[in-house]
Amino acid sequence: MEAQVNGLRHQLETEKSSFKKMQVDLQRELQGAFEENTKLTTLLDGKVPKNLIDSIELEKTVADLKKEMEKSHEDERTLQAKIKDLSALQDLPDKVNSLMKQVNLF
Repeated sequence: MEAQVNGLRHQLETEKSSFKKMQVDLQRELQGAFEENTKLTTLLDGKVPKNLIDSIELEKTVADLKKEMEKSHEDERTLQAKIKDLSALQDLPDKVNSLMKQVNLF
């Protein structure tokens, strides 16, 4: 009978331990729910958290910089095309001089 009582005491201690762990987990979950509720309530009240404002401003800055970079790349491509066109005309003065000499010889 004493062995049975000891077994039941051990089982009771195990159940208490399990209950305590479950209670701690539920308290953490409840605390998380309260924190989330507080955040949502402040948003509903019109108060925007500072980090959210910073994130939005950062996203806007990134978008602006991306547009600026794309425009810069387009300008660079345009300039490269102009350089290519002008480089084709680079030897034009020599050709003109050569043709002028030929015309003067006749």
